Amino acid sequence: MKKIFTFATACLFALASYADKEVTTGDVTDGTSYYALFSADEALDFSAVEGVKAYVAEKVYADRELPNGHVVQELTEVKLTEVSQVPAHTGVIVCTAAAGTYSIPTASGEVEVVPKNDLVAVDERADAAWVAFDEEEEIYDLPFVLAEKNGVFGFVPIADYNSFDEETGWLVENTFFVEPGTAYMPMDYSLATPNTVVPISFAIANSFKEVTTADVTDGTSYYALFSADEALDFSAVEGVKAFVAQKVYTDRELPNGHVVQELTEVKLTEVSQVPAHTGVIVCTAAAGTYSIPTASGEVEVVPKNDLVAVDERADAAWVAFDEEEEIYDLPFVLAEKNGVFGFVPIADYNSFDEETGWLVENTFFVEPGTAYMPMDYSLATPNTVVPISFGTEDGIQTAVQIRNTSNVVYDLQGRRVSKADAQMRKGIYISEGKKILVK
Repeated sequence: MKKIFTFATACLFALASYADKEVTTGDVTDGTSYYALFSADEALDFSAVEGVKAYVAEKVYADRELPNGHVVQELTEVKLTEVSQVPAHTGVIVCTAAAGTYSIPTASGEVEVVPKNDLVAVDERADAAWVAFDEEEEIYDLPFVLAEKNGVFGFVPIADYNSFDEETGWLVENTFFVEPGTAYMPMDYSLATPNTVVPISFAIANSFKEVTTADVTDGTSYYALFSADEALDFSAVEGVKAFVAQKVYTDRELPNGHVVQELTEVKLTEVSQVPAHTGVIVCTAAAGTYSIPTASGEVEVVPKNDLVAVDERADAAWVAFDEEEEIYDLPFVLAEKNGVFGFVPIADYNSFDEETGWLVENTFFVEPGTAYMPMDYSLATPNTVVPISFGTEDGIQTAVQIRNTSNVVYDLQGRRVSKADAQMRKGIYISEGKKILVK
């Protein structure tokens, strides 16, 4: 009987440890919704409760130029980002359409780390929580909480008006009680005045970026070189794939025994999520415009990627090569040429001199919000096509039939030289996009 009692007691403790947590919204409102600063000693699943949302909060700063020319960062707002599951001991803002007490179930399994969050959880295990600032210890943060003040809803000092000196406007007290099981936003004490309100804003959930595939095709699929100023989740859109691209070189032995590296292809590797300001190749089975949602949470760094993103923030993007500065790369883009699909110089045929085959122009426009592959200018001939191949899960690559049709050699002054000279004379030469050192 004793063993049965012990087992039952253990079960009760186990059930208690996984009990729902209650959160009450009612005291704080912006006139439309109700809010509560909240934390718990267990991970919680807010997605399981209808009408309840949880947000993490991040302080947002903007540059402000002072009259003396110095630029300082000024706190402008607090941005809220919705999260569905919340790890234990994490401060969040709970928002409901109706005031009331809600039971939030514990989360099952591992809970991902939330996005950047400046809220501080006040642990339920504490009987009381006191927050202090101390100039001697250089602790200058004070607790701010949500409230409406002077017609603005946002973060205000936790202190009431009695804590401020009427003449100076400075705080009289320097220690403040915060209710356990809640949270607060730490802010510099210089903001702790009776009229301070730091407004909140809501990050747009599920915003989208559009990508159009139509102009470039290999006869089966449609492609676009693409980049965005936000991290995107391509796995959420059926029929759309994103790839990073890496230039692949192989060793080639010259007649004189020297071994050089030769650019043979560009290998594509599929990625499901793409960080902001990252160039990718988007591939679709059908031509069209697709809406790609922004990624939630932290996005991992993509594998080796030689594509260069052309930032959407730019009004225009010009890429140039300069022999004096030893900048020999030119932008290449995807196209089909001479029956081969791959990377070709962005310049059109009018940019090449008919007699020499050399580029006449040396500055090229790349559309913002796209990407390009930088390649050595020695490859920039009308017939150059650097093929692409798709990496597979087993590591075997399927290559589009390709061969670089450029097989000429130049010295560093851009003069074409014979292969015999390049193999016999010491110096640095450029062949098929690679510098070759002959000793």
